[in-house]
Amino acid sequence: MDTHGTQNNYFIQTRSAIDVKNRKLHLFREPIQERYQSEAILSENASISPLHFSALIIAIADMFPPLIIKS
Repeated sequence: MDTHGTQNNYFIQTRSAIDVKNRKLHLFREPIQERYQSEAILSENASISPLHFSALIIAIADMFPPLIIKS
């Protein structure tokens, strides 16, 4: 999820990073200088929607390979 632009335009700049080992998604929005005004860490149980396509729902769990549970 990476959009380009500024708040003055249609898009708000967003960066994301997937932490595969811990199965989390890190979202960074609204950069100012070298920092972001909004940072969120979402677990695989969460879901997200793009800011301008809020009807689209993406499950974080779908971004990761299935867990293999050994017994």
